[in-house]
Amino acid sequence: MNNDYDDDYEQSYETSDSIIFDEEDMIICEQIIQHVISVTKQNRDTTTIKIFTNDDFFARNYWVASFSFLDGTDQYYLYERNKKAIIQLTQAQFKLNWQKITADNIEPNLPIYDEEE
Repeated sequence: MNNDYDDDYEQSYETSDSIIFDEEDMIICEQIIQHVISVTKQNRDTTTIKIFTNDDFFARNYWVASFSFLDGTDQYYLYERNKKAIIQLTQAQFKLNWQKITADNIEPNLPIYDEEE
């Protein structure tokens, strides 16, 4: 059976400038957020959260997140999808990982998830 729809979908995906954000992405974002909020004992409602990953849906193995708290402190984290591990980073480590992860993104400064206080 010839399925032109699948061919059209593949072509449109390959040339699309939009970021795909699905349920799995939301689950990962929530895992990162819940981990950090539980460890830091900070209030989510007063925290600015930015999470970055690769625009390419199939290359989202690493995610970096920045958390800015009401008291003026910032914390940074790396999520490794294959290990399902969340580790805290220094600001320098965050910047290095962010550059690597978003290097091929159309707009590297655009987070996949953004939650303002």
